[in-house]
Amino acid sequence: MVKKFYLAAILLLLAGAAASAQVKFGAKAGFTSSDASFKDIDTKSVNAFHAGLALQVDLIGGFAVQSGVQYQEKGVKIEENILGIALPKVADKKYRFVEIPVQLQWGLDLILLRPFILGEYYWGYSLNEGNEKENGYAYGFGIDVSRLQFSAKYFKNDDDLKGMQLSVIFFF
Repeated sequence: MVKKFYLAAILLLLAGAAASAQVKFGAKAGFTSSDASFKDIDTKSVNAFHAGLALQVDLIGGFAVQSGVQYQEKGVKIEENILGIALPKVADKKYRFVEIPVQLQWGLDLILLRPFILGEYYWGYSLNEGNEKENGYAYGFGIDVSRLQFSAKYFKNDDDLKGMQLSVIFFF
């Protein structure tokens, strides 16, 4: 009996959230800086970009769920370092992915703007040969101003590729 009550309460809350939800579509673009950590190997950051489409569902209580699809470039520069002397770079590798992020946001609606924090999990399919998939997580913050959303986040994937992203989304 108690389980049925809780289930009914959860279903009513979800139905209320879905009824009050606002769905927004947008175009996303931004800057990505990434590198990797390898034991005893000196690495440098690679700067690249990302672009794609976004879908955001605004829920009650300041929460929002955002997803979409994006083209993402990440990479790493590996330099050989012998006795503290940096030699010319050995490898400069860029990885290209199609990614599907699922992001949870929580923020305060201040009428003209909405600052928020975010947590994200993403899956990616590599467009490079020999590296088929990736997944990882990200966390950060952002702000909504009218139909624009600005965000900054730190990411790390399962291959120890890590970095930061700065993004702008324009919602139609």
